Amino acid sequence: MPSASPPPKKFDDIFADAYRRAELRLREAVSRGELVPLEVIAQRMGTTHESLTESVWAGRLFSVPVAQRVFFPAFFADPGLAREDLEVVIPNLASREPWSKFAFFTMPQAALDGGSPLDALKRGERELVKRLALAFNDGRRQACRCGPPAVASSRTCTGPRTKGSAYGAACSRGVSGVSGACGSSG
Repeated sequence: MPSASPPPKKFDDIFADAYRRAELRLREAVSRGELVPLEVIAQRMGTTHESLTESVWAGRLFSVPVAQRVFFPAFFADPGLAREDLEVVIPNLASREPWSKFAFFTMPQAALDGGSPLDALKRGERELVKRLALAFNDGRRQACRCGPPAVASSRTCTGPRTKGSAYGAACSRGVSGVSGACGSSG
């Protein structure tokens, strides 16, 4: 007699599983020192708790709740990153949850040849990261990085493609509304 397959998971169960996995990844980020408490980040940045809190309320920086505590991305204090660059890009992620903002900055993206937005900011590619943040915030998975518009057709990326993008989109189609991405003009 064939065995019965388990009943399909309910939406609530799927959501709860995803939340548990995300919480586990955030706890791992804390244990690796990628997310640090307010006191630590304030000291590393040479600023006050009040200044950081004000920047979070203004939407220029963000904090990430983990296990009922508040943490900050350690990259905020990275001497290789200009705080001004972060403060220009972060508002473009306004509708995203804090954990999603953290993932955006730290995960590899095909549009950046497999590098992260943090890597791109360190190379001075603020405008590209800003466009990617806008696309990510708007729910468009990513904008392609195709090189100069002369290289890219209106909707087809002819630039490098990298598997394993955090947001899954291959560089095979343009993203409308993202100026300079895959030759689209906005």
